[in-house]
Amino acid sequence: MIETSGERVYEALTRLANGFGSGVHRLTATTQVPGRPSVTEGSAFLELINKPKPVVRAHGAVQQFSYALVCAIEFDNGVLMSRSCADGILIARGWIVNQRWLSPMSAAEVFANVCTDADGTSFTSHPGLKFQAGFPL
Repeated sequence: MIETSGERVYEALTRLANGFGSGVHRLTATTQVPGRPSVTEGSAFLELINKPKPVVRAHGAVQQFSYALVCAIEFDNGVLMSRSCADGILIARGWIVNQRWLSPMSAAEVFANVCTDADGTSFTSHPGLKFQAGFPL
């Protein structure tokens, strides 16, 4: 049984790594911590190579990303977005924290999250970026 938010993050990242497959995946966790005026956000790049044996390389602000994801799960408030590149295809996916776990967003929710500013203004996405629902963890 998963007891702490840290254990939940570890389990979620393990399941994400298994679900993504080979490629480079940029993950961004965003949350609003109660009592803090600003949004906490962190990004990390995960390079997953499945041949001949699974290898994960992390780059970027991994500690800040982990902190944001732990807070999102602890306070049951946040999102995790991914942008993946595998075989030249760019894919955006997303998950929302619900009951202290990551639940997949629909493709439409991912599009809205990626292509809407904080003030609600829509903008055009990056050319060639495909929007897919997050997969169940």
